Amino acid sequence: DLIKDILRRYEAGEVGIVKAADMLEQSLKNQSFLYEMAINPRLVGLDPISRDATGCNVQEVLLLASDIAFDGFSWQEAKHAMCVEIAPGDKTVEQFNTMISTGVGLAAVEADSIHVGSLSCGHTNYGLRCIAAAVPSSCPLLSQDGVMSLAKLVKRDPEFAKAVCQGLHWKVLRAAVRVLCLAALAILQGARNV
Repeated sequence: DLIKDILRRYEAGEVGIVKAADMLEQSLKNQSFLYEMAINPRLVGLDPISRDATGCNVQEVLLLASDIAFDGFSWQEAKHAMCVEIAPGDKTVEQFNTMISTGVGLAAVEADSIHVGSLSCGHTNYGLRCIAAAVPSSCPLLSQDGVMSLAKLVKRDPEFAKAVCQGLHWKVLRAAVRVLCLAALAILQGARNV
């Protein structure tokens, strides 16, 4: 009922998207629909609901990875990472990621490897996947011999390299949220990408 009330207040314009997302997040956490954990980047795909099903832009992923390499990785800047579990047997998120990754210079998606779909920090996570997969790159801070190099990154920015190996710390929504209140996902992803 509290979640329905928050959604109603948002739709009525009584609260803005960021405030509504904060309220939803707290309510979902209180009801044990949200937990936190580090997740290896290869297990995280872009959720089709994120960014209105546009997926990601290859150039944005590679440029963001280069920007982070230049500016320095910050765990604080990635603290809003949020994803949603995928129900057992559901291949929708994996198929979506395979489609957007194939033949464009992004890290390949292995079969049965995607366990959660990102609602925010998706481009950052995809950059981590690309570094781990040693995709082609001309960024002098990230690449060696024409491909992204984790070994080079370890020397320049050990925390960035740690994120590649261990993953971001995610706020994880249980798969049931997708079924029980899909509208909440749209608000959360919209607010966390503002």
